[in-house]
Amino acid sequence: MPSTSFTPRERILAAMHMGKPDRVPVMCQMSIGHMLQQLRLPPHEFWFDVETFAEGLVQLRELYRFDGILVSLHGHNRDWRTDLVSVREENGLQILTFHDREMTFPNDDLPLVRFTVPRQQLSAAEADPSEIPTEINYIPVSQDLYFHLDLKNKFEVFDLIHEKVGDTVSVHGEVTSPFDYLLDFLGHQNALLALMLEPDKCKAILQRFTGGIVKLSRIPISPRTTSRSILLARCGTHWSSRCAPRSTIPGKAARRRRTLSTAPAGSARCGSRSARSAPGR
Repeated sequence: MPSTSFTPRERILAAMHMGKPDRVPVMCQMSIGHMLQQLRLPPHEFWFDVETFAEGLVQLRELYRFDGILVSLHGHNRDWRTDLVSVREENGLQILTFHDREMTFPNDDLPLVRFTVPRQQLSAAEADPSEIPTEINYIPVSQDLYFHLDLKNKFEVFDLIHEKVGDTVSVHGEVTSPFDYLLDFLGHQNALLALMLEPDKCKAILQRFTGGIVKLSRIPISPRTTSRSILLARCGTHWSSRCAPRSTIPGKAARRRRTLSTAPAGSARCGSRSARSAPGR
């Protein structure tokens, strides 16, 4: 084992470039519920406020002595309160009412959303890939839960974290896979049926979302950011490989990896027992 002592950032960089660090680097994407339990912060502030979110991630890294920080949300809007109508508490839960939705914030899980007007899901036959915007301005976090990106201020959170940790800690960003956007765009049931019945339409939708993700990824997250992570969400390895051409899902990630700029890119495969993170080269 090398006798040289590495900083956390140097340790992860060495591993990502197939080098030999002084020890195995460690970092983790924690659930938001776990983060809230450890930080004891107001859940809605941790979700919406960029300063609170950045400080919370830094505190968690120090708590667990991680070598890196994975920033899963970015593009926070500092004017998020503009559309806020009211804040109340019921049974220990924070409930925020906006003009178009109500959000309930538990202190141990993702927020729950109820829209004033329920969203209508399209079938694959009704969907027009050309109507999908070329610039992505949201993250489909969970069912009916979206994190809207401030397109003028996409990466402030990375600068705030760097101000706190300097060059000693590895900072990572991530973009969500086109497959997640497909599931959200059509709805899970419609999307899974469309993979079997209308694979060409699914491929066109995936290509459209891939273009938006590539556009987002081409913008340097920060000169100080170590890498971006590409999340390859799957509905189980056997299911997706049987119901859709291989080029439909993994190929899009390959295209994104070829076009990412500046920072190394890794891929995190989710949804199979062999799930792992693979560093980009």
